Amino acid sequence: MKRTAQYFLLLILLFVLSSCSNKFKMPRESIEESSEWAFYKYNIDSGGARPGTFSGKLDVVWENSFRNKPSGPLTISKGYLIYPGSKRKIEIFEAATGLSRGYVRSKRHPQSGMIIKDSLGFFFEAPRLSRLRCLNLLNKKKIWDRKIKDVTAGLIVVDSFLIVSSSEGTIYALDINTGETGWEYHSETRLAAPPSSNGDLIVQATDGGQLLALDASDGEEVFVTELEAPVLGAAAIDDKIYLADYSGNVYALELDSGEVVWKNKLDAKFWAGPALAGGLLYVGSTDGKFYALNTDNGEIVWEFAPGDVIRSSAIVVGDYVLFGTMSGILYSLRADDGLISARRELAGAILFSPVSDGRYIFVATAKGELLCLGSNSSSSLETVSIK
Repeated sequence: MKRTAQYFLLLILLFVLSSCSNKFKMPRESIEESSEWAFYKYNIDSGGARPGTFSGKLDVVWENSFRNKPSGPLTISKGYLIYPGSKRKIEIFEAATGLSRGYVRSKRHPQSGMIIKDSLGFFFEAPRLSRLRCLNLLNKKKIWDRKIKDVTAGLIVVDSFLIVSSSEGTIYALDINTGETGWEYHSETRLAAPPSSNGDLIVQATDGGQLLALDASDGEEVFVTELEAPVLGAAAIDDKIYLADYSGNVYALELDSGEVVWKNKLDAKFWAGPALAGGLLYVGSTDGKFYALNTDNGEIVWEFAPGDVIRSSAIVVGDYVLFGTMSGILYSLRADDGLISARRELAGAILFSPVSDGRYIFVATAKGELLCLGSNSSSSLETVSIK
């Protein structure tokens, strides 16, 4: 009996080890499944907000600690949590349990993160190699790759185009199946922010303090708005375009013309783009403050002062807004009034925004800590630690 138990334990151990060392292969039935957080800010308009039943709590549901530090933003597709790592691996986990489902090998660190469209996985490998790759995740074979210089961290798919921004100032629309150029636009300045879209427009902020709006179908320039300082985070799009610049200005622009509707100059510096939900705009600063502004007039509705640098964008899940700091603290605040629902100290800076499936929050730190957080009382899962 004892030997039988040892045998089964050995089989389980071998299964776990083999799943951690196998290249990821997506089951064909996953193609039709939804993507709970498809892009770096949930959707193509970079609003950073999704509906859900998240409770506001930050109990640990499962956690994983390993040496493969994050090199790009997390995403959730087809029930898989996708973790781009600095050890030339994109780790794939079952989001519900944290169990490894294998990895996608990269030749350099995948700084763009990976997004999935149907059965295709797209990611960019960092400079010196500078390759944008498309893999068939059903058979693990390369479909196409392109040499593009220093792609920004955040890819989006608009219709049949993969929209890519590069530091050299070019915006590309590439056919998702072939990698061929549908159109490209050349800016006169560097691009550090990811692109955003509402399906009709591609919106791109620049290091030179401009906002570019292009026709999504052909890349023709619709308008260019001159701002007061460089913009490093993605714009959010709704009935207006919202963004924050490095000198502390938060803007709302007309969607069709780019004219400034309102501007609020705050005593802050913004690296992150804003999140947008329920008539409020949420943005954190490198000066240790977090703001909620009225989208109609830009007035501050509430502010919260964690006293720590905020580099990544906030997200809104249900009734709560969440953001992380460079000292490794994740905050969950009530979205309407900014009161703290929960806070959790993590090991390492939070460089990339958390993501969510609507019920749980997933976050990675610069020291290679990966956690699923939420309410254990409402979960049938037991807290597990996967080392």
